[in-house]
Amino acid sequence: MKWTSKDISQYVQAKEYIDTVIIPLIPISFSDNIKTIASHGEYINILSYELERQFKGRVILLPSYSYVDSETPENKVNQLNSLSLHIKKRISNMSFL
Repeated sequence: MKWTSKDISQYVQAKEYIDTVIIPLIPISFSDNIKTIASHGEYINILSYELERQFKGRVILLPSYSYVDSETPENKVNQLNSLSLHIKKRISNMSFL
C-alpha cells in the first residue's frame, strides 16, 4: 500500500495484515557526482514501487526519506532511528525495509 489516501483507507481496515514498512532512502547532493546520486535515487524509487506492487496488502510504502549525502553517518542513523521509533510506538508488529 502506498502513502495515498485511498491506500491508507485500506490500511486502516486491514492493518493486522500489514507487517512491513518500506522507507526508500534517497540521497541528495549537488556535488560533482550529482548525476550518479540522482540515478541512485531513481533506482531506489523503482525498486520500492516494485516491492510494494509485488507485496501489496502486506507492506506499506512510505514517502521517500531524503537525506544530504555529505551528512555524517551518525546523523543519518540518528534521524532514521527517530523515524523508526515513531512508527514502532504506534504500530507494534512492523518490521522495516
